[in-house]
Amino acid sequence: MREPTNEHDSSAIVVYGRGVKLGYVSRAKAASMAPSLDLIGAAGYLVSGAAAAEGNIRLWVDLPRVPDLREFARG
Repeated sequence: MREPTNEHDSSAIVVYGRGVKLGYVSRAKAASMAPSLDLIGAAGYLVSGAAAAEGNIRLWVDLPRVPDLREFARG
C-alpha cells in the first residue's frame, strides 16, 4: 500500500500480509513507482506468498518494470 504520510519518505510503499506490516519496498524503487501507483489509485496491490512451514511464510513481490508501470498508469 502507498504510505504518503510516512514521516521518513513520502514515496513509501508498505507491504502487509494478513493485516501485519511486513516491511517496505526499497526507497529507490518506491520513489520511481509511487507517482504511477498514485495515478492508478488503488488502495492496495496483490502480493503472492505461501507458507513454507507452520509459523513461517515465504513471500515474493513481483514488481513491474517502472516504464511498464508508467505506461499502464497512463492508460
